Amino acid sequence: MIRRSVIVLGAVGLVVALSLLAWRRWGRRIRGLVEAPVRIEDAPLAPVTARRSTGCERGVPSSADGVRLALPDGVRVLVHGPRRADTAEALPLVLVFHGYGDDAVHFASWLPVHEHVGEAAFTAYPDVQADWDIRGTRDVRRVERLVAALEARYCLDPSRVYAFGFSWGGKLVSRLACSPSPIRAFAIGDASYHGADPHETCPPQDVFVTVRTHDTDERPEWGRDAAKAWAAHAHCRGEPSASQVTPSCRSFQGCDGGKRVVLCEDGFFDPSWPTAWNHTVLPASLDLAWSFFDGRLR
Repeated sequence: MIRRSVIVLGAVGLVVALSLLAWRRWGRRIRGLVEAPVRIEDAPLAPVTARRSTGCERGVPSSADGVRLALPDGVRVLVHGPRRADTAEALPLVLVFHGYGDDAVHFASWLPVHEHVGEAAFTAYPDVQADWDIRGTRDVRRVERLVAALEARYCLDPSRVYAFGFSWGGKLVSRLACSPSPIRAFAIGDASYHGADPHETCPPQDVFVTVRTHDTDERPEWGRDAAKAWAAHAHCRGEPSASQVTPSCRSFQGCDGGKRVVLCEDGFFDPSWPTAWNHTVLPASLDLAWSFFDGRLR
């Protein structure tokens, strides 16, 4: 009886071993037929033709990590950047605009976009003595002067200036995207369209929109409408399809000039959170925003 059991167990073991071997051999081919999501870090970067700002010639300060600057026109800015800046490479600039009634220092500690960018770019958090002008041109002009001031101080690539805005700051980013500006790609976090005439003519832009499906402050349908508005400005064709990077995002297709309009939805919900906490941008969405800026997310 024992001998028979040993023989049976041995036969079962042989079958299992052969099955595993077959799976290792053929499983790769089977998995290759299934389109798996591309991890952000594996997606190819968009080709970049770097330019150099005047700050590259004057020498970059030894550290740009946590520097606070005050500009003559009432704009204050908190700058984070490489701890050992090097003029050999001109880096991108990411502008980050806080929400209603906030300020740069508090917002940078609460939603630290610079930690997601790391050493790959300079990150600047501007604020003004009044809330953002989302309908007029006051802050559009101020942002132009801010970018020029930063390009003169740091070694930046003027062709890679990006903007991320949360809530009221997201509305400002939408306003900037509809105006002539030095910004090349825009990310709108938990915000509706900027509130001006929705039928106005805006140029096609690269626009990333993220919404929280449990946000009770900026309702998710407002963010979806903002993405649709930018898809209309870029004359995108057809319905958006799942992004090749992550299934939580949808990418509008056939946009003019190869522009990218991407909508990502975050369905995370913790019933133990206070209601106001759901008006935020989770770290994963900040990573997606940066991957959109550097060309991976599409």
